[in-house]
Amino acid sequence: MNELIKKEEKWKLLYDRILLMQYGETLLHKEIETIIQENKNINESKYFSIIAKTKRELLKVSKTIKSVTGQGYQVVNPDDYTDLSLKHIKSGFKQVDKGYNILQFAPVNQMSKEGLQRHRHVSDRAMSLQAMMAGGCTELKLLNKKQSKLLPLSE
Repeated sequence: MNELIKKEEKWKLLYDRILLMQYGETLLHKEIETIIQENKNINESKYFSIIAKTKRELLKVSKTIKSVTGQGYQVVNPDDYTDLSLKHIKSGFKQVDKGYNILQFAPVNQMSKEGLQRHRHVSDRAMSLQAMMAGGCTELKLLNKKQSKLLPLSE
């Protein structure tokens, strides 16, 4: 297969390969590079954009992969989806928190009247969002525990 693969087809080749894999199997970076004909070290952004597209499409068929540092990507076991989702939710909360901190330390005394009004509206909503996210993250941590008091008793 010496002919160049079209950009739009690269994610599909990787997707098809991963669909054939079993839960827990790992696909090494070198194998991925061969499949998509992209060198990770030479064109990192293209390589990872193909991975991202593949992940989005895999989720549509209830399959996903996670990064295995320094090796490649592993097909996620069904029981590990919850932990993986919590990792992303926690990351999202950190981003909301960063945005809120920027708002808190904004130079409001140097803003125009319109800028200050907009800042106040966004700050109010961001404060509510941050509080909801903090509460939600706490609740999710509790729910994720094996013997959570928030879960119904199993029969």
